[in-house]
Amino acid sequence: MDADAVYYHFSLHNFYWTPETWLSLEGREKALVIASIKVEMARRKKEQDKIKK
Repeated sequence: MDADAVYYHFSLHNFYWTPETWLSLEGREKALVIASIKVEMARRKKEQDKIKK
């Protein structure tokens, strides 16, 4: 699975975006969404690691 698909999958399940919404994003808009998703994924990972301890 390519990186774009991973970020779309996250958007689909967390923002309830349709494929059209994802595909309509311009370069900078998509970059902002991807950066935000990366921050959220890091936060979730940190939370999971904390729970495991």
